[in-house]
Amino acid sequence: MNEWYHQAGVDSDVVLSTRGRISRNLSGHLYPGSMGIEEENSVKEKVRDAFSQAGEGYTYLALEEMPPMEKRLLLEQKLITQDFCLNKDKHLILGDDRNFSGMINGEDHLRMVSFSGGLALEDVLGKLMDIDSKLEEIIDFNATFDLGYIGPDLKNLGTALKMSVMLHLPSLEATGLIDKALKTILHAGMEITGFSGEKEQSLGQFYIISNRNTLGDNENGIREKLSDITGQLLTYERMAREDLVKRKMIELEDRVFRGEGLLANCRLLSRNEGIELSAALRLGTVLELNNYSLEKLNGLLVLGQDSHIKERLKSRNEDIDSISVDRERAEFFRNYLYIKDTQGGSA
Repeated sequence: MNEWYHQAGVDSDVVLSTRGRISRNLSGHLYPGSMGIEEENSVKEKVRDAFSQAGEGYTYLALEEMPPMEKRLLLEQKLITQDFCLNKDKHLILGDDRNFSGMINGEDHLRMVSFSGGLALEDVLGKLMDIDSKLEEIIDFNATFDLGYIGPDLKNLGTALKMSVMLHLPSLEATGLIDKALKTILHAGMEITGFSGEKEQSLGQFYIISNRNTLGDNENGIREKLSDITGQLLTYERMAREDLVKRKMIELEDRVFRGEGLLANCRLLSRNEGIELSAALRLGTVLELNNYSLEKLNGLLVLGQDSHIKERLKSRNEDIDSISVDRERAEFFRNYLYIKDTQGGSA
């Protein structure tokens, strides 16, 4: 299992994953939404041929040929967007390691996404730039010297690069310092969303930090600014954690062991509760209160999502309703965490 959500990586006590996304549009073509079928097919074939020439390690998929459940699994793995998932006429380039995807004729002619576990900004950017350079030898992308890459969304002018990191910041929340930390992020020109895109307090104390602007900096400048702000947040979270250990260790232990007890014994588990309790166990691992690996706990955040649970029910030809999904999720968490199985091994 080498998917990004099964990896730990550098600074994994705070950073779950790193994501990079670049948007590209072909010269001489209308933008998606304005193209006819013939032009869409032309763009699709040009992109497909370019990837074929760029090297091995990619699979070409037509969404109309994929079962709905399989598309929703890709959505929960963050390899496609919600809008892309709902449009059956789209096509996808999928990396064999399932850490890369290229959405064709979605919001742009081509939108490429790359993931890695832990803090890996340089590696993720390097992979995207390597693929982009190979494609540019084959495809003429729409760009000018003054504005950089051009597409239908003015927010993506310039590099058309969006980089982000997902952070777990439970100590900053527990000490009441999270608002101050988030203001620092905003003042640095970054954007903040929660685990599921929420703008307020985030589910499980997971936060996604990304660059706001793609114009005005080159790719390495965007990476360095995000690296700097991430480094500050790493320091803040670790300092807050040390403070909590000194002042409120019994409360930390209660949260961790209460979460472990619930997951070991509950018979119904909602998606949101699963995320919150996974976060509690993750904090316990960082504090060395349990022996779960961060790779295993990171996996729960994806494998415990609704479509992944429904896929398990579907494979056994069982009825799928809200109660059966929550029952299956509770059982899956118990097996995944406490029983040696083929999904994740022993804890």
